Amino acid sequence: MVADDLVFIEVTGKRTGKKSFIDGWTAPGDRYDPVVLVDRIVIPLDHDAFMVSAETTLTGMSDGKSFSSVFRFTDTFKRVKGEWRVVHIQVTRLPRRD
Repeated sequence: MVADDLVFIEVTGKRTGKKSFIDGWTAPGDRYDPVVLVDRIVIPLDHDAFMVSAETTLTGMSDGKSFSSVFRFTDTFKRVKGEWRVVHIQVTRLPRRD
């Protein structure tokens, strides 16, 4: 589902790509709790593109320690050779809600 030429803007503002995005989700020993999207909106751009934005609290375990991170993201999807691919992702960290 991720385009080979993905543009990924990390929470730090650094621009990376597909490898960095996938590596961030697949580190050995990492475990994620189910993700619940809040305040999701879908914005059609044309018949071959749309954007999705939502907020979530990502929780789980990494390096044997629990973590919790609140962020908002926007994903831009484009139809490529008849299949939907995410071509751009931007993530913004939000303050934790305790």
